[in-house]
Parts: sequence; structure tokens; C-alpha cells
Amino acid sequence: MKIREVIDAGKCTGCGGCVAVCPIDAVMVKEYAVIGDECTECDVCSMTCPVVDGFPENEFDNVLRVCAGRSDMQGQDGAVVSGILRSLLAGGHIDCAIGVGRDDVWRATPILITDAQDVAKTSGTKYTHAPVLSLVKDAMEKYEKIAIIGVPCQVHSARLLNERKIVAIIGLFCMSSFTHGLCEFISSLGVNVCDVHKMDFDRGKFVVYADEEHRVPIKDVKEYARPSCKHCRDFSAYHADISVGSVGSPEGWSTMLIRTKNGEKLLDLVELEYGDADMDAVKRLSDMKRKTS
Repeated sequence: MKIREVIDAGKCTGCGGCVAVCPIDAVMVKEYAVIGDECTECDVCSMTCPVVDGFPENEFDNVLRVCAGRSDMQGQDGAVVSGILRSLLAGGHIDCAIGVGRDDVWRATPILITDAQDVAKTSGTKYTHAPVLSLVKDAMEKYEKIAIIGVPCQVHSARLLNERKIVAIIGLFCMSSFTHGLCEFISSLGVNVCDVHKMDFDRGKFVVYADEEHRVPIKDVKEYARPSCKHCRDFSAYHADISVGSVGSPEGWSTMLIRTKNGEKLLDLVELEYGDADMDAVKRLSDMKRKTS
């Protein structure tokens, strides 16, 4: 399979990996990848496409250690990712981090930060999509030590880039990403999207936190899932150095799956509080995702 087939089949994840490697800048990504007429069919983009590469049979065969963690920062589920980034940036272990920010109406956008004081700009889960890796090409021209934070498809492509300057890959558990239609749905509930400070999934419900808490069945938001997500079989970001998510940990904590020796080294450099996590809970949610893909 080549990337054109992925796009034509509606399976493009919009991760932005193709933008990062195209030697003539013939690819752009907004919601999905678009290949321009100037394309020379070199097919380098296919080598970094997570859909072309395929999904692991056993999503957990590379897990070295499982634990819960939390930082001393304010943020969702213990602000673990923010805590990791703050420590790595402050200690000079990375020069920049590429992740996802958002505007006031929850429109997600790729963001690059270089200052430990700015990590809050990437904090919190954004359930709408952003082509994170579209920033990698420019980042590699300016920085030597880059961290990538993303959902499974994004960190998969980051791993396929095989770029020595990418020194940390932090993955986020993900059942699905959504189109911006999700925000329109929230508005239909009588909620001003600008007032929303958190979205989450909890016990079969999609939860919106604004002035009040609003809960709706997950089935009510399924139609807003990105088509490519319906084919995904990776819940826990198999290709990350460290995977992070709320499932399997107490409230105010995050579960961490350390998947590489580099992941172990990264955690040695950061300040976190550690506890126990329930791996069975993570596996149950992974199984649920695979059954519906």
C-alpha cells in the first residue's frame, strides 16, 4: 500500500509525517493529507505513514514497566506530560517540544514550545485533530533535541521518521480523535464552547466541563469521530518511549507505560510522584477499541 491509497480509502490520520519528509514540500495537511501536482512519486512519504506500516499484533509486548504518576503542576490527571516536559526543558535535555495547543473554541493546532514556562499551552486533552508532525521539518533545521507528544498515529509516524534529533516520544492513550463537529455538538447542548475548560470520557459517557458538568452517552458523539480512527487498532501508543493516559489510575493520576530504555532514562531526569496502576484496565479499553475497529 502507498500513501495515495491510504488517502483515497479515507484512512489518512492527518498525522503530518508526510509533510515532515517530503523533499519538495508537495504535501500539505489540514484535516487530511493532500498531495500536490508537483509530486514526483518518490514515495518517501509512504515510509513514514503509520497506516502503511500497519498495527502491532500485541499492543503491549514492548512494555517494560507500568506505574501511575503525577506532577506538582495543575492539570488534567496529574499533569504528568506537562511535568515531564517542564523537567526536560528546564534541564536542557530537550530544546523544544512539539504537541497540540488550542484556541478559545477548542480548535486544535500544532504547537512548538521552547520554554519550560510554556508547557501549560500543551496541557489537557484536546479531542479534535491537529497535524503535529507538520512542524517537525522546520524544527529539525533549528533544534538538536526534539520531543514529540501525540496520539498513537502521530507517535507511530514520529518513530518511523527514525530521526536522531527526536530524542523523546511521549504517546497519549486514544480511543478516537474527532472533527470540529464535536464542538458544534457541544454548542447544541446549550454550552458556550468558550466556557469549556475540560472534556473527558468517563464510564461510557462523554463529559463536558464548563460552568456545569454535562454528560452524554458516547454513542451520541460517535458520528463526529474521524473516519480514519475507525480503522485504528492502537489505543496505548505502542511506538512511544512513554505512553500516558488516565485509565488504570486513581483520580488525579495518570497511568504510564514505559516502553523503551530511552523512556526509562527520560523518567530518571524528571520529578514525578509514583504509584501503582491497573494494567488490566488499560488492556480492557484496548480490547474495546480493537473490537470496534
